[in-house]
Amino acid sequence: MKFHDDSHHFATLAYHSAQELDVAATCSQTILDAVAAWQQRADAHSAGVEFFTLDRCRSFSIDYQGHSSGHWPNERDNLLGESLVREFLFDDGICSVEETAVKLYKVNYSVMAGEYGNEYLLVCPFLTATGNIGGIVVTCVNMLLR
Repeated sequence: MKFHDDSHHFATLAYHSAQELDVAATCSQTILDAVAAWQQRADAHSAGVEFFTLDRCRSFSIDYQGHSSGHWPNERDNLLGESLVREFLFDDGICSVEETAVKLYKVNYSVMAGEYGNEYLLVCPFLTATGNIGGIVVTCVNMLLR
């Protein structure tokens, strides 16, 4: 059973697949700089969504239990990305991310109207004070690729 939150779910969405891509080879320098700043943030246990509040990006954080927050620029603009993340990175309400590496996924989907598309989602895991994965920051970088 896949996990979703009806208030944060794109109802007519069908997830198809997710392919992991090389972050450095695919993302623009703007994104690489944001990732570097995020990795050096003062509080490594905070989500740090503010590092990804960039023009032409959408971002949010989602904790290990699936609670989302920090939507940039707003919740509505993040509905597609959040729905996709909940389909392929969460299972039974728990985030399946097990390592701290920043990853980029090309996620393929369709909507009920028969339109196909993809989202490039940058996933940045953050830790709790005890060293466990606390959640992820997700940024749609479609407009900031090389």
